[in-house]
Amino acid sequence: MNRNRREIILDFTSLLDVIMILLFFFVIFAGFESAQAVEKAQEETQKAQEELQRAREESDKAAEELEKAEKLRAEAETAYEELKEGSERSALNLRGIVEFGGSSNLKLFLSGNKEDWQIIVNIGDEQAGSIDDVRSRSPEDLCSELSDIMEENQLTSDSVILCELLYNSLDIGSNKAKKNTDEMLRLVRLRYEHFFCSRTDLSDFEEVSR
Repeated sequence: MNRNRREIILDFTSLLDVIMILLFFFVIFAGFESAQAVEKAQEETQKAQEELQRAREESDKAAEELEKAEKLRAEAETAYEELKEGSERSALNLRGIVEFGGSSNLKLFLSGNKEDWQIIVNIGDEQAGSIDDVRSRSPEDLCSELSDIMEENQLTSDSVILCELLYNSLDIGSNKAKKNTDEMLRLVRLRYEHFFCSRTDLSDFEEVSR
């Protein structure tokens, strides 16, 4: 009875070989897919960085163009204001010249003797005032009095004022009086931006008449 029983031997070698081959295949395949995924992710990251860099460059360019546009606008506004101011000033200058030609501007007559000198101030053909003691007073004091006379006759710092100083250099004591008067006119020029003064020496005409 026992002689007829056979022993069953299970050999798993082949099965283990198949399992190892399958495991090896899945490991290799999974590593390949992982490498592809990493490579694709790197490509997408690089592409995103390039797009970001392009966007930044376009943004910087747009900001630069905007800055240029703002600068051009500011320059245009400045040019317009200067043109407007120049036109207004030209009109005032023209009016001042017309008024001067029509004897309606400022005329100063410096006259006197050795000690007593005065400036007669005319606006047009009418006397607007006088300044006494020209030789003995300071130019600052003379300037203040002349400014008062001008303001009383509506000549302001914005006015175009054309002035003519008449004097005779042959008169005794005229040098000191003329020197103080010139300094007075210089101070007036500092107060009134559009103040222009010419000087006429009457002695020149006397010499010609002789």
